[in-house]
Amino acid sequence: MKKRMGKRAKKFFFICLAVCFILLGNLHLRQAQASQGQVTILIDADMAQAALKRYQAAWDCGDPAQAAGYSIWCEQKNKAVFDKNSGRQRSVSVISFTGSSQLLLPYGVVLHDSDEKGCLLDKRTAKELIGDDHVIGAVLLIDGRECTIRGVFDSPRNLVLLPYTREGQEWGTEEQEGSLHGQTQEKGDADCWRITIQREIARTCRQTAERWMQTAGVTGRMVRLDLLTGVSWVREMLPGKFSDFDQIINNAVTKRDEILMLMQAEKTCLEMQCLSDWLEGVLFCFAGWLLLYIQGGKA
Repeated sequence: MKKRMGKRAKKFFFICLAVCFILLGNLHLRQAQASQGQVTILIDADMAQAALKRYQAAWDCGDPAQAAGYSIWCEQKNKAVFDKNSGRQRSVSVISFTGSSQLLLPYGVVLHDSDEKGCLLDKRTAKELIGDDHVIGAVLLIDGRECTIRGVFDSPRNLVLLPYTREGQEWGTEEQEGSLHGQTQEKGDADCWRITIQREIARTCRQTAERWMQTAGVTGRMVRLDLLTGVSWVREMLPGKFSDFDQIINNAVTKRDEILMLMQAEKTCLEMQCLSDWLEGVLFCFAGWLLLYIQGGKA
């Protein structure tokens, strides 16, 4: 009897463990899929300057609605960030953005570029720089610029998000070439420039990107993380007519090229976090279902 009870307890433990793995995997997959409502376009520094000028012109003309719905952003890696009060320093990635942080981080506190003195950072960096108390409202120094912390997020780690400043900027000059908020950026660092737009519900990611680039006069390549984290791209594989085999082949070739570009392009920390969430989610779900299968086979 005791031996039988021991086997039942052991089986119950492994079933509970499998369920926990599956739930944890689904949580990671949901985080990876949280960005599926957005479409990200990889652009070079010259195209970024053109897009920034267009964004700046919309604000200068008093038409912020024209600038809404997309965000131009750039990641600068290994930037020194200081806590103004304690003087502690950490090396992090800094993302400067236009528009709303919600396009980049769909969850957590939202920061708009109208708040030019605000910033967001991850909890781990906040704890290392400031401690557990009084994080919100603390002031950071980034390249001499004072930024007040408006909120924190769990992941990615070692990341600060801050809006670019419009005051005093002359986009397109030699001093500002390849820069955001007045910080010099090497022009060759093309893979770090991105434009993220809101996906149109009635259109696929590719259709949304192509339509927006044509309207905005922007050329670039899509960063197709949705090829791994979702199945919405399957719609793009379907031809107008099922008898159109040439279009099926062309769609397959396009998908191959997009996957190759995704593998070769330098990833930002946001994209690496999305891929990490997806991989961890798949592994946890696989481990959970494998445990259930094994326990079912022992029944």
